[in-house]
Amino acid sequence: IRLSQYELDGSSISAWELYSEFFVPIQKVLREMMSRGVQVDMPFLDSLAPEIQQEISQIERWFQREWTYLQEKKQTFYITKSEREEDEARVARGLPAKVTGIRLINLDSHLQLKYLFFDLLETKVLEYGKPGKTTGLRAPSLRKEVLQEYASGEGPESIFAEKLLQYRALSKLYNTYIGDEPDAEEDYSSQGDTKGLRGKVLHNRIYTNFKFGPVTGRLASSGPNLMNIPARTDLGKKVRQAFIAKPGCLLVVADYAQLEMRLFAHFAEEPRMIQAILDGRDLHCWTASLMYDVPYDDIMTAKLIDDQEWQRLESEYGITDQSLSAIQKEYMSLRTAAKTIGFGLLYGMGPYKLSQSLNIGYEKSKDYIEKFFKAYPGVRKWIDNVHRECLETHTVWTF
Repeated sequence: IRLSQYELDGSSISAWELYSEFFVPIQKVLREMMSRGVQVDMPFLDSLAPEIQQEISQIERWFQREWTYLQEKKQTFYITKSEREEDEARVARGLPAKVTGIRLINLDSHLQLKYLFFDLLETKVLEYGKPGKTTGLRAPSLRKEVLQEYASGEGPESIFAEKLLQYRALSKLYNTYIGDEPDAEEDYSSQGDTKGLRGKVLHNRIYTNFKFGPVTGRLASSGPNLMNIPARTDLGKKVRQAFIAKPGCLLVVADYAQLEMRLFAHFAEEPRMIQAILDGRDLHCWTASLMYDVPYDDIMTAKLIDDQEWQRLESEYGITDQSLSAIQKEYMSLRTAAKTIGFGLLYGMGPYKLSQSLNIGYEKSKDYIEKFFKAYPGVRKWIDNVHRECLETHTVWTF
């Protein structure tokens, strides 16, 4: 079928017009983006490596101390099933055992972590993984969501789960966005497959592949992916600062400002939400202000510092301090909680899922949701109406 004869559903343009007026021109833009690459401040990126490595080493030393202490206390040591069988055979032949003491812990070893959590700490198993290919047995799971639940509890395993989550986050940040320093004797082609950004830089630029996502049509980046660098952690924000524009140029951020929350306000016809939008307020800061009875300007200034919007901070609030105080960090955590609740309620998140997302207890997450509904009573009414209409008519409607 000819593209010019194919009308798009719900549109007045043909498939040919979409192809010729959008897809063909955008290919040229993407080709130029990929050929130019993105400039990187290599000295700054290099300076981040020791900072992250130091934090990882501190966590590893902490685990080693606890790992050794717990085994000495229980008068046992870690040994795998195959190692035990081999040592028993050696001893039977009059030979000394190979494994005779406490080894260094490997925080990337699931077997050692399983021994730590479920043998030494005697942690209650919350979830089992998939059956093993050879044994068919299901091992206890220590995936992220399980560790978050352990971390939010009161048992001795909570601090271990919290530390392990920190280790995994830091290791992923280092391996994905920093990486080991490239070998100067190797050529670029052999370094291109190494982990981290430092092994993928050529002449202070990184070359990524851009394409449209197959489902949503959003632009995607790969090899390396430059579009999912963490933004919430301090170290993640520092990694983002490594991407720079050449002299005389700027990097521009273009985004729909809290679009879904604006739709939320429109659907729910919630007057406090609508007024905040009309007044030009940051809706998440405003929500946190209502929920926790904290002045809006106090939360907003913390956000501007966190976003490094120095010019706006000085012009609107007369503040030149460029560091977050302890109370301002707390305000940012309140804003994050309000933002997570707002988006979560839009997509059916309950207190259990919220407690995992915010790494807080179940009862506290229920209290947060109640505070949100108290701040915006129209939201609860709208959600209840949608549920009721769905049950009555088996139908949900968009506007």
